[in-house]
Amino acid sequence: MTAPRAAELQRRIVQSAQVLVVACLVAAAGNAGITIFLAHVWQLDGIIAVLLSLVAAYAGVVVPARGRETSRAPSASPFV
Repeated sequence: MTAPRAAELQRRIVQSAQVLVVACLVAAAGNAGITIFLAHVWQLDGIIAVLLSLVAAYAGVVVPARGRETSRAPSASPFV
């Protein structure tokens, strides 16, 4: 009777070890990917700054101009 229990226990131990090895490999690959990504992120700073300045310029020029166009139309809002 102990042989089937021992075999089941051994199977579970082997399965747990396999899951642990796969988890370690996934963690190592993720760590390497994050390291490579962070090594190149500094190159994106200039692009992000340019895009943010373009968005700020758009918000400062186009959005108020559209507000003036819509302010001529009658509004049902009491806050206008």
